Formats: sequence, structure tokens, C-alpha cells
Amino acid sequence: MEAFHLQRLLMTLEHSTSRFGLLEVLDRCESSDYDQRHHLLSRWSASSEKVVLDEIEQRLALINELRQRVAKVGVDELKTTDVAIGGKDAHAGRDADAGPSPASPPCA
Repeated sequence: MEAFHLQRLLMTLEHSTSRFGLLEVLDRCESSDYDQRHHLLSRWSASSEKVVLDEIEQRLALINELRQRVAKVGVDELKTTDVAIGGKDAHAGRDADAGPSPASPPCA
């Protein structure tokens, strides 16, 4: 029965875009990696994994951009932060005596 599953797997890989690239990646793994990958593949679909990893990648890029902006001397962090996260410049035209703006709710 295992030979049948292996044959079916190889035929499916042959029809995929990456062909046998997945086997090359698995070949470089340690045995403990197989258990962790099995756990991930059992719980998550490939599309779900991609959505999550893409979101993490975008957030890490934003964090890196914000770190670079904060490190620059003379940069108004509040003004550039709103722009960096895709918002409008909420601080433009605000009365300087109005005090700090209300805190934004954390991301869900």
C-alpha cells in the first residue's frame, strides 16, 4: 500500500509547477524537521500558511521601515508613522495645544 501512495505522490509532484522541488527541500531537512512539517501540514492548508506568512512578512517590513524612520534625526515620527501604515497625515492642521491624539486600538 505504501508503494501505491508513493507512486501517486510522485505523479502529483510531476504535474506541479515546482515538480520535484519539494523533494529537494525535504531532502535537506533533519529528521526532527519532518515531524514539525508533518504537524504543520496536518493542521494548516498551504493557502492558509501562505496568507499567514505573507502577513508576517509585511508586518516585519513595516517594523523595519519604522525603525529606519525613527533612527533618522529630525524626522517627526508621529507624522511619518501615519503615512507609513497607510493612513492619512492625521496630525496635519491639529492645534498644538490640543494635546496628544487618542491611542489607536491594537491590531486584531
